[in-house]
Amino acid sequence: MSAIKRSILSLVPIPKSLDHLDIQNISLDELHASFVAAPPPTLRPSPCDVLIGQPRHFQDALFGDFWTGLRAANRGTQLILVATSNDPIPQLMDLHCRYSIFRVLERMEEADFEWSVFEAVEQAKLIQQNEQLQLLVNDQILRLKALNVELEERVVKRQHYLEESRRKSLIAQFRWSTLRQATERIHEAGSIAEMERQLTEVLRDTLNITQVRIVVPQQSSLPQAPVSDLAVHRVRLFQDENILLGYAIFLREASWPFSADEKDFLQKISEGISLAIRRLNQLELSRSLREQWQATFNAVSDPIALISPQYEVIQCNSAFAERARAHALGEKCYQLLFDRDQPCAHCQLGSGFRLTRAAAPRASELLTEPPRAAERLTETWDVHSQSLQVNPDEPVMYFNQYRNITEQMKMESQLIESAKLAELGIIGSSIAHELNNPLGGILSFVQMMKMDMKPTDPLYPDILEMEQGVLRCRDIVQNLLGFTRSNSMDERQTFDFRQAVQRALSLIDLQTRAHGIQVRRQIPDHPLMITGHLNLLSQALANLLQDSLLSVRQAFHRPEAHIEVIVIDYPDFIETQVLDNGLGAENSPRISIPLAQRIVLDHQGRFEVSTSRVGGGDPRSKVNKVLRLVKIILPKKI
Repeated sequence: MSAIKRSILSLVPIPKSLDHLDIQNISLDELHASFVAAPPPTLRPSPCDVLIGQPRHFQDALFGDFWTGLRAANRGTQLILVATSNDPIPQLMDLHCRYSIFRVLERMEEADFEWSVFEAVEQAKLIQQNEQLQLLVNDQILRLKALNVELEERVVKRQHYLEESRRKSLIAQFRWSTLRQATERIHEAGSIAEMERQLTEVLRDTLNITQVRIVVPQQSSLPQAPVSDLAVHRVRLFQDENILLGYAIFLREASWPFSADEKDFLQKISEGISLAIRRLNQLELSRSLREQWQATFNAVSDPIALISPQYEVIQCNSAFAERARAHALGEKCYQLLFDRDQPCAHCQLGSGFRLTRAAAPRASELLTEPPRAAERLTETWDVHSQSLQVNPDEPVMYFNQYRNITEQMKMESQLIESAKLAELGIIGSSIAHELNNPLGGILSFVQMMKMDMKPTDPLYPDILEMEQGVLRCRDIVQNLLGFTRSNSMDERQTFDFRQAVQRALSLIDLQTRAHGIQVRRQIPDHPLMITGHLNLLSQALANLLQDSLLSVRQAFHRPEAHIEVIVIDYPDFIETQVLDNGLGAENSPRISIPLAQRIVLDHQGRFEVSTSRVGGGDPRSKVNKVLRLVKIILPKKI
C-alpha cells in the first residue's frame, strides 16, 4: 500500500502526457484498504491540494470519511470530477452539492484539464492562505482581546493606584501641614502645660485626639480618664539614643484605635516634642544660670560694668545702677559715675588705673553751713579693667570694677597715725623712765634746800618755784607712764574720775595751745569716786579729745574753734560731755571713736554721738554753728 505523498491525487489513471503535473495515482482499493484497516493517524491521508476522481469514486461509502480527513488536514482541498455524458445529471448535482466540486470535466485529455488543475491548486493555496490569515487574525484578535483585558485591568489598577496615591498625597499634605503647625506650636510654647494644650488643639481636627499628655521624670501620673474608654498611644521621648526624657501620650475614643500610619505620624511629632523639651530644659538652665550670675553680679558691693570700646555701658550690677541713678545701659560710664563730659584723664581700658575727683557736698552741709559745702571733699577710685572677647568676630569688651578707696585711704592714714602714736608712746615711756630718776634726785635736793632755808630768805620763793616745776614734771612723767602701762597691769580700783579727765586734758594741752584752740572745762570741785580702770578710762577720754582736736583742726582753720569738756555728777553715775565745732558727727569715722566706745561699754556705760545745731536753721545766719556732742555715761559702781 502506497502512502499519500503528493499534493495532487488522482483516482483516475493519468495519461502519460500529464506526467509533468506531478500527480500521484491512487486506487480506490488503496483508499478502501487505508480506511477499512483503520491505520494510525500517521498512515492516514496526508493533506493534499487537489483530488481527481470519477462519480463512482465519490459515491463510495468510505469516501465521505476520507474526504472529511482531507478537509480536516487541508480545508482548501479541491475536487475535480471527470464525468461522461452517460452520467446522470441529478447524480452529478448531488455530488456537487455534497462536496463542492471545483470543476467538472468530460475527459482528462481536454486542453483545459491542465489549467483546471493549476486553478484548483491555486484555489487550494488561496483558501489555505485565507485560513492561515484567518487563524492569524483570530489569534491576533484573541491576543488583542487578552491585551485589552490586561490593559483594562491595568487601567483599573492604575486608576485605583492613582486614587490611592492622590488620597495618600492629600493625607501626606494635610499631615505635613499638621506636622508643621504642631512643630511651630510646640517650639513657641513656654512650658510643658502650654505645649500639651497647643498640641491638643492642633491634633483635635486631624486625628480626633482628645488629649495630649507629656510625662517627664518629675511626673508619674497618667491622665485620670478610664483606660477602657480611651485609645492610648504612648511614645518614648529620647534626648540622645539612650537618655530617656519622658513619654508623650495621645488619647482619643476607644472606638477609633490608632493605625500604623498614625503611629508613624505621632512618632514624628514626638521627635519635635523631644527637641522642644530639650530647648525648654536648656532655656531653664540658661535662665537659672543667668539669675545666679546676675545675683552674684549684684552681690558685689562695688560698681561693676561691661564697657564697650566707646565707653558705653553694656551690662552693670545694682551697685552701678544705684550710683548712676538713671538708665545705665547704652550710656557713657564717665557720665553716669563721675558727671564728666569726656573720658577720665587717666582712664586706660584693659588695665588698672586710679582717678581722683571732687565729691558733691552733703545735703546736711548745705542746710547747716554753706561755706563748708562750698569746699568739696575729694574721692579716690581704683578702677580694675580687664579685656573680654567672647567671639573673635565681635569687638572687645571691658570688665570694669570701680572701688571707692577714699575711706580705705582715710583708715590707712588713721592707722599710720595710730602707729605713730604707739611709737611715740613707746618713746615717751622710755623718756619717762629715763627722766623719772633724775627728777627724783632734783626734787630731793630742792626739798632739802627748802628745809635748810627760812621763809624770810630772799631765795626761798625761787626754791618754791623750783619745787613746783619739778612736781609738774613728775606729774607729766607719771601720766606718760600711766598711758604706756599694760592693761593687764591696770587693776580695777576706786579712784577720782577727775584724775582720768586731767590726764587726758594734759596730753592735748600743748597741741591746743600751739594751734590756738580754746579748751573749756566744767569739772566739779569735789571728788568724783568711781570704780574701774584708771588707765583705760584715761585712754578713752584722750582718744575722744584727740579726735575732737583733729576734727577742729580740719574744719578750715576757724578762728572760733573750741573744745568743751563738761563733767556732771549724778547720784548713781557720772556723765561726761565732749563738744567741738569741727567736722561734725557724720565726718568722724576715725578709729579712736570705736576704741573709746569699746572701753566705755566694757565699764557697763553708754556711749552716744550726736550733732546739735546752734544759731537757728537759716543757712545765711552768721551765728549758725554745728556742735558734735559725745556723751559718756559711767556708773559709779560696777
